[in-house]
Amino acid sequence: MEMKTVLISYLISNLICVGVVGALYWQNRRHFKGIGFWLADFVLQFAAILLATLRGIVPDFLAMVVGNGFAIGGTILLYMGLEQFTGKRGTQWHNAILFILFLFVHSYFALISPNLTARNINLAFALFVICAQGAWLLLCKVDIKLRPITRDVGIVFTAYCLVNAGRIAASLTIPSGENFFQSNLYEISAVMAYQMLFIALTFSLFLMVNRRLLMELQEDIAMRQQTEDALRFSEEKFYKAFHSSPDLVAITRLSDGSFVEVNESFSQITGYSRREMLNSSITTLDIWTNLQDRESFIQLLKTEGVVRAAEYKYRTKSGEIRTGLLSAEIIQLENEPYIVSVIHDITEHKHTEAALRESRETLALFINQSPIYTYIKEVTPTQSRVMYASENFADMIGIPGSEMIGKTMEELFPAEFAAKITADDWAVASGKEILNQEEELNGRQYITIKFPLLRTGRVNLLAGYTIDITERKQAEELLRESEERFRQLITSAPDVVFVVDEEGKITFANMEATNLMGYAPDEFIGMAVEKLMPQTIREDHIANPTKYMRDPRTRV
Repeated sequence: MEMKTVLISYLISNLICVGVVGALYWQNRRHFKGIGFWLADFVLQFAAILLATLRGIVPDFLAMVVGNGFAIGGTILLYMGLEQFTGKRGTQWHNAILFILFLFVHSYFALISPNLTARNINLAFALFVICAQGAWLLLCKVDIKLRPITRDVGIVFTAYCLVNAGRIAASLTIPSGENFFQSNLYEISAVMAYQMLFIALTFSLFLMVNRRLLMELQEDIAMRQQTEDALRFSEEKFYKAFHSSPDLVAITRLSDGSFVEVNESFSQITGYSRREMLNSSITTLDIWTNLQDRESFIQLLKTEGVVRAAEYKYRTKSGEIRTGLLSAEIIQLENEPYIVSVIHDITEHKHTEAALRESRETLALFINQSPIYTYIKEVTPTQSRVMYASENFADMIGIPGSEMIGKTMEELFPAEFAAKITADDWAVASGKEILNQEEELNGRQYITIKFPLLRTGRVNLLAGYTIDITERKQAEELLRESEERFRQLITSAPDVVFVVDEEGKITFANMEATNLMGYAPDEFIGMAVEKLMPQTIREDHIANPTKYMRDPRTRV
């Protein structure tokens, strides 16, 4: 596999991930801090891969120094964004120094003393240091209540550390050339691992934000329950609860809606002073946005005697429309009916619900329209059962993801293949390791990544995704066969054949050239082609080599 093919694949997946994080930022930019730094990192990572792909087209300074600077700078921005998201912001002097040293070392080994191995080690070391900080932040440093939602991202950072450590070890022990696009298998594998981890990082960041939204939603629901419990306080504690409640509490006359008492929250949220309300009624202040809703509410209250957590909209003095859960009860004061009303404002709660719904819809859209097959499973030593699967599994096995839920591997795949999947799943879920392997099913080639989902006190879960690489494999095989046929044709040709580079140096000579000219095969390599030319054209060729390279006419 060529490095350029891997980089193009990496570039495409990065672009998709930039779109996903961009949508995540747009939906939650006012709700959580730090997501803007995530988006900046993803954009810089895309730019870094683009410059690496264009190496040889753009200047080396851009491809090697600026591009890798984008990668390290973006990773630092991602770490800063995670600090803000978790509320653990710290100083960045050490990372600023690391970034400057990285640029200095990379510039030296790119422009002054070119050394691909040194650059690879420099890049992997810088990424290792930053990713180690990210793993420590998300797995150990954050508040205990946030760790369940940050743990998956922390695991991805840990995996980044392992890949970078392995890359450093491979660079120190395995020799490599100076042509980046002809890197050895270990370097190509490292770049592919970066690609898979980048996709996993996108997925886990989405999950982390959704879990944070869900946690806040649950906290809001808990506050609503506390408000309802306050209504059951005894009459002796009513006065204190009335004035200290964070909700809007009022007592109004049933007959005409006149206010007889309101608490501080009612005044603060609606914008009316206590005096204004006590001299008016709920209708004259135009607090109800729909008078028919008020009539229905009064009728229900008269019929049932009590209303609990009914959702209505109300209007403040400034004209803002807000949403509240209205609970009310009729009480008797001096033989006249009054209404005790408590409004729990859920305007922000509604915004959170909308953001969560939008986030889930975007994630579902991303998963279902992506060519990647994604899934989550519940795993035991003998069984692996689908909890979630993307709809595009219909393309792989003829069954959409929604119909796979609840099914075991034996119900979905041939027995031998199902047994292998179940064994692999348990090894991942129980061993807490990431699995990366190629598989074949129904004549097609796939690459599968599986990783555990850690949940304390719960069943073993794993998540994974599969990519169809059949066309890529076929293209690689066709290229290999084509190159082999060309080499065999040239080697066995009855004529003398040379391959010359742009500098006029011989890079290949066939057997007929060896037999006819008397040179050993290795003596041809690096020889100036002018040495073998007739005197009639040699001097002209030396003076104008570019003209001869662009004009393939035969000369004798």
